[in-house]
Amino acid sequence: QTLLKTMKLLSNILLLHPLLHLLLSFAFGFSSTTNVNVNVKGRSKSNSAMQQTASDSINPEIRIRIRAKRCPGTTKPIPSQKDTSSITKLVHFQRHGEGYHNLLGDVLRTAGVTPSVDSFDPAINPWLRPEIVDSPLTETGKDQCRNQCELASKLTPELVIVSPLLRALQTAKISFGACYPTVTTKSIPWIAHEGCREETGVLVCNKRRPLSQIVSDYPEIQFEAMTEEDTLFNPSKRETGDSKSKRIYEFLKYLMARPENEIAVVGHSAWLFHMLNEVVEVDDADDALRSWFTTSEIRSIQLTFYPPTQ
Repeated sequence: QTLLKTMKLLSNILLLHPLLHLLLSFAFGFSSTTNVNVNVKGRSKSNSAMQQTASDSINPEIRIRIRAKRCPGTTKPIPSQKDTSSITKLVHFQRHGEGYHNLLGDVLRTAGVTPSVDSFDPAINPWLRPEIVDSPLTETGKDQCRNQCELASKLTPELVIVSPLLRALQTAKISFGACYPTVTTKSIPWIAHEGCREETGVLVCNKRRPLSQIVSDYPEIQFEAMTEEDTLFNPSKRETGDSKSKRIYEFLKYLMARPENEIAVVGHSAWLFHMLNEVVEVDDADDALRSWFTTSEIRSIQLTFYPPTQ
């Protein structure tokens, strides 16, 4: 009888406070141990059909729906006063500038060779070469990032999250340099997170350097739950679409749980394309939002997270 009274009291509280219901649903329905079964289909860059989201095959009683909408970077997300059960974030996503791995592919194409990421022959898959482990930016890539400084300076992120791969770290520090922390200057938090790094496995340009080396180069950045060696990288097998969807989905839940409302995320093209085509919902009216990011491009996107019942 006491249990029934307690359950009735909680039910009344949740009816009166839908936002509390949302947060409790997120807390108990999406722990890191949740078994998420994601059905990912291959998709070309030109596909304009409404995507099947990564959450479609999750139990509808516990899934979070995530909708993405392009918005001007200077516009603040204003949650609907009529819908207090959703959570909205303004996220400035940026792809890194040109890296040496990008340049190697261009060099091969110029020489009349069509590179293949699926081949294990370094002659046509330059991204297997050990010289480009954790590929850095080229000088062109650095210039591309400098050209984004004016736009980045007009944005007001409360937090910068960056992939721990070198080209993304370099891009973030150049483009968002105005808010980069120093020993003598306080700044907004900067966090390196494995959740927004590029597709892992086989392609050594996407293999992370040892953590101690990265921390030595970027001591001002907080590195979130990272091991010394790159345990995510499998030298003989590339990350599957399912695995990538789950990793992106978990990362977006991490953004949702952060207290900041405006966040900059600096990452990679395949990761960003997969997120916008397989993990979040994008209206067909804004098909361009799902397009491939150009090098160093910044795209401001409003992400709205809906509770499992919606």
